[in-house]
Amino acid sequence: MTIKDFMAVCSGDFDVYDNYTEELGIAYCGERLTPEGERHFEEVLQMPVVEITNDTVTIGVDIKGLPEAKVEKRLRLAKDLFESIAGYCSADDYDIWVEQD
Repeated sequence: MTIKDFMAVCSGDFDVYDNYTEELGIAYCGERLTPEGERHFEEVLQMPVVEITNDTVTIGVDIKGLPEAKVEKRLRLAKDLFESIAGYCSADDYDIWVEQD
């Protein structure tokens, strides 16, 4: 399952972590991306979800065989996505990337 797949079926609130440093640690509450948001975050949306428990999701940024620089980039992308969805970005970007009810 990819992050995009998870977001499509997610219901409820989850704490999102990475499998590299476990520093991601941000809540995801079922927000959906706009088509522009999906284009902007396309690379990170293809990353795998490696574990789902009752209220925690672990994103696979550290995939065996990837060089450390690539893993670090994947971690930054994942943090950018989930922090942006949580509102830790400019209001203009949020309005473009995240669906509004």
